[in-house]
Amino acid sequence: MRRMPAPAVLFLALSTFWSTAHAELDPLSDAAVAEFSALPADPEPESLTRNSHYWVSNENALELFAPHLEGRGGVLLGVGTDQNFLFAAWARAEVLILMDFDQAIVDLHRVYAVAFAGAADVSAFLAFWQPENVDSSRSAIEATYGEGRQRRAALRAYKTARHAVSNRLLRVKLHLASVGRSSLFDDPAQYLHVKALFASRRVFAVRGDLTAGATVKAIGRALKSLGLHVGAYYPSNAEQYFDFTPQYRANILALPMNDRSVVIRTLGWGKIYGRADATYHYNVQPGLNFQRFLEARRIKSAGHMLKWRTPSPKVGFSTFEKSPEDRPTPGPKRGPRKSKKSQPD
Repeated sequence: MRRMPAPAVLFLALSTFWSTAHAELDPLSDAAVAEFSALPADPEPESLTRNSHYWVSNENALELFAPHLEGRGGVLLGVGTDQNFLFAAWARAEVLILMDFDQAIVDLHRVYAVAFAGAADVSAFLAFWQPENVDSSRSAIEATYGEGRQRRAALRAYKTARHAVSNRLLRVKLHLASVGRSSLFDDPAQYLHVKALFASRRVFAVRGDLTAGATVKAIGRALKSLGLHVGAYYPSNAEQYFDFTPQYRANILALPMNDRSVVIRTLGWGKIYGRADATYHYNVQPGLNFQRFLEARRIKSAGHMLKWRTPSPKVGFSTFEKSPEDRPTPGPKRGPRKSKKSQPD
């Protein structure tokens, strides 16, 4: 199995360009940096979901997660791209581990690192992705990564994703303002917190598969050895594509969680559970509660588990108060199953 170099090391190099005078976090210890930089990558998938690179999130009600993240601290372990920076700011995460099974997304995080490095404020960060700044942004990427595969991959990711990222960031900024939710887009302190995460060597990205046997378990071992805990775990909507396999159960049960840990997820089963946006149901679950459900072998999948959810007055949003020993929550009758891959068990 060929393993790609851990992009965390690249992020560490970027920190030398930033003034520590503006950092609100102490640099992560050399021992911790070494531990996270050595995280192994899982094998590349044989195919991608819908044969597509998901350069940006299509979750459009992320503000629902904000009250459940505020001040959580700890480590944010998240799948995907832009949404994780919102979450890290809301939670005031102490370490950010970005994971995706698509190597192209890991390459895009190299570009995000350059963008945060050179942008003193959010206006400059947004400008990095604008068409009039392509030449200067490319130059910054080239200067950061030098020659070789990492430079080529970062430039390719920037060229391919730039337009989508620019549009996505602007849409999210406008949407969050319209619903009155403060974020890194309008709160300088939140933006500077994310920037400081990079500057203090606290951001790591790795190609990982939630259902494979290397990356997530290694993350759990690293956190335990360093005395850290998961503040928030964000699988996005990945859980709709697989059952709770023995490996997935083992991976998540290996993560150190406590009574402050929380899981935030989306699931594309809005016809059954209700949608908060055009596509997704949004769910928040205490981390220890999730681990209890994973220990209950009769709970086969995220869709099955959601039968125990606590519905919210907000359509398309739910939390968890019940344990697997409790009776499931009564819900609407389900229609006929369309396909085993698109419907929860």
